[in-house]
Amino acid sequence: MVRVEYRCAKTDTLLFACDGLDEPLAAVRLCCHYFVKHGRVYEVKWREQDGTAYVLYVEERPDEKAGVYPPPLSLSGGFGLEVRAFDEARDTYPLLTYAEFSAAEPLLLQLLADVVEIGGVYWEKSSIELDEDRQTLVLYVKKIAESPFRP
Repeated sequence: MVRVEYRCAKTDTLLFACDGLDEPLAAVRLCCHYFVKHGRVYEVKWREQDGTAYVLYVEERPDEKAGVYPPPLSLSGGFGLEVRAFDEARDTYPLLTYAEFSAAEPLLLQLLADVVEIGGVYWEKSSIELDEDRQTLVLYVKKIAESPFRP
């Protein structure tokens, strides 16, 4: 079992901790660029392995809004993943698709992809957010003409 800590990047103060996680679930947390808890948005600045714990050093982002979206339509006890179209000029981002995963491993595979295809359209990963307030993960993507990784 693994411990994941969230610490303030400026002061090293422990903000939150999750104990007893299995390794795939800890890896899901380590994939995230943003973290939402108690209505606050934190940006991950760097990740560190410290003894038996994995530490995410975060900085609060008061300019980012939390709680904009309602909770997912359903959550069957697995892991919910929203995919949203990111556009820096907007305050909210349209939901492209929602999926539930019964295990962390297939979710990890989805999160590690740089490009996803949804309805015949290619989207490039912008960032990943763990929204603990809504109990879901959010994959933010930007539309691209075609997969840049295919010859």
